[in-house]
Amino acid sequence: MHRLIGLIIGLPILLIGASFAGSNLQTVRLSLFPLPFEAETTVALTVYVALVVGFVAGAVIAWFGAGRLRARARDNEIAARRARNEVERLKTKAERNASAALEAPKGGRPKAIAAGR
Repeated sequence: MHRLIGLIIGLPILLIGASFAGSNLQTVRLSLFPLPFEAETTVALTVYVALVVGFVAGAVIAWFGAGRLRARARDNEIAARRARNEVERLKTKAERNASAALEAPKGGRPKAIAAGR
């Protein structure tokens, strides 16, 4: 299902991008003001590089922004694991106590007292 949705969304974007690249082959000169860097490239390549840089910057910002949520989820997972272990320990203890109660003599006296007489 995810693959189909990816195709439905990705294929039109790919076609639009290919059309954009084919129709914008003019060259532009790029320069960064304070730096002595200058490059000539096509409009399409310039736009694609800007989109990739923006995507990566957004992904990094989202990653760091979600850090507290990931830490909280990790802490909750640890607490849940401890709770599951505690439940298992208490179940085992309750089963042992139940089986010990079933093994008690019918007279109501513990075995040690009955044997001491």
